[in-house]
Amino acid sequence: MGPPASEPAADDDDADDAEEEEEDVGAPPTEHHLSIDAPAPTESAKKPETVLSRQDTWMYLENLQSSDWTKRTEAARALKSLAFNADAEYKEGLIKGGVCRLLIRMLSSAPTNAAVEQATSCMYSLAREHLTSKQELVKVGALRQLAALLNHESKQCRLNATATLYAVSCAGRPTCRELAQFDPIPALKASITPALGRNAQDEQLQLFAALLLVNLLHVRGTAKSKQDRSSLEACLTRAYEDATEEQVRETINIGLRRIHTLNSRKERMKAGVAKRVSRSMSRLSGMTGKSGGPAHPPSDLSCRASQSGGGAAPNMGGMAGSAGGAMMTGFGNTSDGRPASGRNYSKSIASSVISSVKAGVKTRRGSNAHKSMSSDAADWQDE
Repeated sequence: MGPPASEPAADDDDADDAEEEEEDVGAPPTEHHLSIDAPAPTESAKKPETVLSRQDTWMYLENLQSSDWTKRTEAARALKSLAFNADAEYKEGLIKGGVCRLLIRMLSSAPTNAAVEQATSCMYSLAREHLTSKQELVKVGALRQLAALLNHESKQCRLNATATLYAVSCAGRPTCRELAQFDPIPALKASITPALGRNAQDEQLQLFAALLLVNLLHVRGTAKSKQDRSSLEACLTRAYEDATEEQVRETINIGLRRIHTLNSRKERMKAGVAKRVSRSMSRLSGMTGKSGGPAHPPSDLSCRASQSGGGAAPNMGGMAGSAGGAMMTGFGNTSDGRPASGRNYSKSIASSVISSVKAGVKTRRGSNAHKSMSSDAADWQDE
């Protein structure tokens, strides 16, 4: 069963693809309480557990700076376990001890996948449900390194990096905007649609990738074209159908509604432009004679165009004013100064009106100066 039905998508043209929607304004994304640990081993495969103590925290921080990579890896593993369910006071103590910078340094020079896995897993434990840790990781440049790991050969490294980026992205939209600069979406889409033979690790990776994608959808420019929105919608629909937790499905559905909202805005914009062109053509058609030439002498035509453009410009953002100004330069004549035929004359008017309307649409999106609108412009906006 798929997600709830929403409004149909509209076709896009070049002008629509260039448009960028405003970001949603609201509270930071809600963070889900998830784990990235592997499933518990069977009784025969269990190893004696190492007893960890917070009293050894400073020893672990010192081992993160050791030249022995075995010690560094084990130290990251220990701090990961201690920080996962720790309170804010303990995590802030780790930050003061420089754990974030030490983990970033560890990622930069890790010789094995095991070291990368433990460093990224420790980052996730820190960032989980702790805003200060998220901000500190952003400050030390973790976003760039974690985004690069989304294409790592190790699936566990990709999972840990994706989970950490999701936790950090819950700090708010400024963080999501910074992360979007590293173009993580192609790698996330690949993680959401795994190949056949998927296992529990693939399901976790799909879950975190979908949640991170939902957060990134609220960044301006993430899904500008129809192709981008269609691809993202297909990925999130797949994740929605595969998810088993109702809370996760609700979060993914937020992303789907966001995509449908973008499509709806494009559709209303195109319908408004088409209606505007139709009305403008109807008004200008009265200026043409039945024989195809101007219905009035050039001086009278220029006067009428000036009046039409000047009267409508305050209400239409300058659209009709631009059309009127263009008519004064010689709509009724060809390039060599001869009178235009009726067909060419109508084509000239249509071309100028369409250009003026497109220019006016861009002006309207960038300025809210004209609050008082004519009835025609108000109708166009309601559409």
